[in-house]
Amino acid sequence: MMGFAHALSGVAVWLTAAPALAAVSSTPMTLSQYAAGAIVCGGAAVAPDLDHPKASATNSLPPVSNMLGSVVATVGFGHRKATHSLVGIFAATVVGLLLINFLDPVGPAILAFFLTAFAIKALGQFKRTYSGVSTPKVFKPGKVATPLIALGVAVFVGSLGGDYTWMVVAFVGGVFVHIVGDAITMSGVPWLWPLSRNFRLAALRAGGSTEKFVIAPMLAILIGFTAFSLFTSGEVFGNPVPQASGVTTETGNNNMKGKIV
Repeated sequence: MMGFAHALSGVAVWLTAAPALAAVSSTPMTLSQYAAGAIVCGGAAVAPDLDHPKASATNSLPPVSNMLGSVVATVGFGHRKATHSLVGIFAATVVGLLLINFLDPVGPAILAFFLTAFAIKALGQFKRTYSGVSTPKVFKPGKVATPLIALGVAVFVGSLGGDYTWMVVAFVGGVFVHIVGDAITMSGVPWLWPLSRNFRLAALRAGGSTEKFVIAPMLAILIGFTAFSLFTSGEVFGNPVPQASGVTTETGNNNMKGKIV
């Protein structure tokens, strides 16, 4: 799949799945965490392609992202190898846990910074994805604005405090969504790497008409509908995500804020 569709899929999955996670959690996420999680998951859904020199993530924050991409490509043994397998999912989990447990709040902020830049760059592929259609200016802020926006999100995420388990879930979830997205293409993915066999769930052509005119628009509609439904439900930004019937929450205990169990 193209980076544009990958980013949309990450955001869509988070917006639809996170409320369910909150509903079964004894201490639900706040709307602040919910919104930040959408950005994190969207960027993480692009991150596995850091193993490719021309990927949107690799070119999101030059030259730093290019150097990061070189490291990922080397450690991951090339494009669509370790990064697109169960090994990659495990590695993302380890990285996420290390950042939130040993570098809090700097670690979560750093992760948010890069993932936000990845998402911005991927969404900037609008023109590349839809030939002849101009990219909306909001999706191409430029080489200066991109790191500034990413920095703003990083500061916001770092200021949330509390338990950052939700961020690891969003990060790993985005990586998983990326791999599934590539698994429905003709090339498939090596789920069981280092075994060389590729597995696929479908045989779509990456960047083909189905992806551009069916999958991507449906994801965009889902994102818009889900976000609108939640943020117009009467909840104040920063209060818990609406809970399922029978689930009780406590918002006054700051020590338990944001924990997912």
